[in-house]
Amino acid sequence: MVLTQLYAPAYVEESSGPAAEAAAPPRRRRQPDQLRPVHMQVGPLTECSGSAFVSVGGTQVLVAVLGPYPAGAQGEGAESIDNGQLICDLTIAPIALQADDPSGARQDAGQDAGRDAGRDWEGSAVLRATLAPSVLLAELPKCVVHVHALVLARDGGELGAAVCASSLALADAGVPLRGLVAACTAITTTTAASTKVKGTSRLSMAEGAATDEKAEVALDPTRDEAAAAQGSATLAELFTEAVATDTDDTDGRADQSGGGLQKGESWCEGVVQFSQSGMIGDEAQLGESLALCQLGCRSLRAAMEAALLSGASKPGA
Repeated sequence: MVLTQLYAPAYVEESSGPAAEAAAPPRRRRQPDQLRPVHMQVGPLTECSGSAFVSVGGTQVLVAVLGPYPAGAQGEGAESIDNGQLICDLTIAPIALQADDPSGARQDAGQDAGRDAGRDWEGSAVLRATLAPSVLLAELPKCVVHVHALVLARDGGELGAAVCASSLALADAGVPLRGLVAACTAITTTTAASTKVKGTSRLSMAEGAATDEKAEVALDPTRDEAAAAQGSATLAELFTEAVATDTDDTDGRADQSGGGLQKGESWCEGVVQFSQSGMIGDEAQLGESLALCQLGCRSLRAAMEAALLSGASKPGA
């Protein structure tokens, strides 16, 4: 089974260019603490040990897990190892690369590498580092678990979607785990705010009105939003117990009331991965970014649990 030969349906994109980007609002019909629509499916593939599909907005990731199998069976090397090995490959599908460069003028950096075309080497290393704390490799001596993550469509948050899909696929494969890992991204942006009206940051700017700049933190950005942001923070957390649903079924907003988790307290072993790029701002903005990421991770973790339960309830599961 070769995942890199899978293709996603092609979609007609909206008009792009400087004029379109300037006219596009930073967030369309979505609050700063609101996730994009999330869909998760466990077991879409059959010719592998475990699999999962995750879509977050326009981002789509398909993951297949092979193993555990004896070391050396797939060419990884037959050296003696006391613990198991976790190998992660994160690859961008050709259809996703083509969507980024319809003219074909810009060549992918790995295109000349044959079968490694589209391979995200840095993303593969980060994916492995994020998942490794959740896998009980000590229980898999001289065995290998291979995670193949394929990004079918890119619209922001690819790494977070890959982490969630990979964790689901590992659970589907029956790999011994400490728990599920969820990851989410938050961005910091600067927007214009009127000095004449108080109490809100979403104001229609009247021509000639006095303005100043205000930093805002937003959860789960699209690709365009992330590109226009001053900075971003990505957080991954490992959960070991059942988590209460922290999203409103009607709009997907993360619950910030502080009472959502009391229905079924989740146990988070801690942050397993954190990365920052660009300028986040002061300490308060960094704290707000991390808080939003944590709420997003809890919401994604609840969706992951629901996907696992749904997959287990299907006939033949």
